[in-house]
Amino acid sequence: MASAGEDSGARSWEGCAHLIASAQLFKLVRHADVMAQYQAHRNVVNAKYARMADYLLEQTFGYALAADEDGKMRAVKPAAGPGAQKVWRPNDFPYLLQPGIEHHIIWCEAGSITDQEVQEVLARERAGWETLVFENPPALRTVPELHHIHVFSRLPA
Repeated sequence: MASAGEDSGARSWEGCAHLIASAQLFKLVRHADVMAQYQAHRNVVNAKYARMADYLLEQTFGYALAADEDGKMRAVKPAAGPGAQKVWRPNDFPYLLQPGIEHHIIWCEAGSITDQEVQEVLARERAGWETLVFENPPALRTVPELHHIHVFSRLPA
């Protein structure tokens, strides 16, 4: 079986740019193996946490957890309220992309992220790289409670 990077359905840089520019983000898919891993991960998270957002608040932003009335874990907001952290992380379950294209996420602890903040993160994390940036529309968001931005990046040729 071909790996995700070798799959004939893997998107090229130009193909990704076209799908983003033409708002056809639904055509960005994961390799079948990655999708199976993603589904298995969701099942594990859903068994323990009240929401995927609770898992991500704990794992990405260090929130404490407390069990709710159903015994599921919920993230506990800090006493000072949520902060404004923006965290750069590799996408654990990236879309099917050709080799050399990386898929990261900028996670927002609370609220949204401005274009200026995106550019600041990119300057810090991807200086010298080419980048494509997008936000999935509501119907495609798998974690709608946490604002996040997708970033494809590659080193210039």
